[in-house]
Amino acid sequence: MKIFLLCLLFSLIPKLRAKIKQERREQILAQQVPDFLDLLALTLQSGQNLQQALLSLTQNPQNILEKIIQTELIQLKFGVSLDEILQNLRFQINIESFQQFLITLQRSRRLGISLAQTLSVQSDLIRQRRRQTAEELARTAAVKISLPLVLFIFPALLILYLGPGILLLLR
Repeated sequence: MKIFLLCLLFSLIPKLRAKIKQERREQILAQQVPDFLDLLALTLQSGQNLQQALLSLTQNPQNILEKIIQTELIQLKFGVSLDEILQNLRFQINIESFQQFLITLQRSRRLGISLAQTLSVQSDLIRQRRRQTAEELARTAAVKISLPLVLFIFPALLILYLGPGILLLLR
């Protein structure tokens, strides 16, 4: 029985560790998406098309997101279309904000809408959502801290304040 539990434990540890690494990677990527969108909007405003802008942004990758996009853009040399590369990125990077960016990118390319303006609005929306989630976490912090406060800090303060008085009464 003990051997079975040890085997089960050792088989679950790598999966748990991989899941933690994946979540950490997704958090980092989610933080990098708005900055990437702003840079992409700036390069598009300078007069480059989407393919040139993506290639110039990922020429010297500074972060994980740019490295992933750079490895996918290498396929352009082998005749893969930009739409297929964007589809591959959609499956590879499983972050909601990046998924929305790719959907918006494909729609605006089909409809002929200005990409630069669309991307700047998209990055502002992503930052606003992140700000709202941070505010929501700040509002729930008071509720989360109340239990440890009542269980640990309040009894210690009660002993400090009432202890000397109780000792005087006992004498």
